[in-house]
Amino acid sequence: MLVALCSRLEAQAQQSRVYSVGLVSLGSTVNEAVKGLRDGLKDAGYIEGKNLLLDVGITKSYDGLRPIVQSYIEKQFDIIVSTGASAPLVAKKSTQHIPIVFIGGADPVQAGLVKSMARPEGNITGIARYRDTEIYGKRLEVFKEAVPNLRRVIVLYNARGENPTHFASLRLLQKIAPKLGVTIIEKPI
Repeated sequence: MLVALCSRLEAQAQQSRVYSVGLVSLGSTVNEAVKGLRDGLKDAGYIEGKNLLLDVGITKSYDGLRPIVQSYIEKQFDIIVSTGASAPLVAKKSTQHIPIVFIGGADPVQAGLVKSMARPEGNITGIARYRDTEIYGKRLEVFKEAVPNLRRVIVLYNARGENPTHFASLRLLQKIAPKLGVTIIEKPI
């Protein structure tokens, strides 16, 4: 009888636990990602206001990512979900203890999020929507075909390094442009 009562109390305690999930993202809105996360958590039995606290931290600047992640760490959130390429990197650099799930826009190995896709290691895993940097070279080739007299192209990129995809794309353009007779004018922003 005592064993049954303890088992029932333990099951109730597990059901009444509130899990805290923090979503951190760079941009003006991530409605699609938030909706998908909420729907997925709901399907798994996690309901906001019942057993789930979902905090959505969206910032329009790279500098705003770190304070959001830091607040999740200080509040000892159970998990940090991050979108894009920059937010996961900030989360990874900020904690080795809280699990991080990335919904990334870049190759996670190239971005430095994981060591390999087969064995990500550490406290981070996720889903990558590869934005192959080779597409930028192909775009330049198509642009040159469309404008045969094209001689110079200005390339804007994030020079602070928060998004490693920017540097990979720039390196690729620097390599391809001379073959096309085009000069790349780099403009860090």
